[in-house]
Amino acid sequence: MLELLDLCVFEDIAKFHQLIQKAREQLQVVRDQPSPNPSLDSPALLCFDNLVARRLNTFLPLRILEMRSISQTWDAIDVLLDGWSELSILSTTTNISTWAVR
Repeated sequence: MLELLDLCVFEDIAKFHQLIQKAREQLQVVRDQPSPNPSLDSPALLCFDNLVARRLNTFLPLRILEMRSISQTWDAIDVLLDGWSELSILSTTTNISTWAVR
């Protein structure tokens, strides 16, 4: 996915489509084979601490961050890939008046 972020859609549209397809395949693999939940003493849980702001020096009130569910996260990534795919289609359209605005 990082390779996709570094690629300019205008330089190589075929490669852009190929990377989007590869990202969709990887997303499907992750959805089909979910990782087990880490144990309660795992340092991995600190990465998803919704009170991470308590470690910052600040005089402002702290806001608890609500974490999305894992399925919502995968859905958001899917929407991101849809947007990149639409961007590649729009980049090949020479007349901007043919674009449909939602």
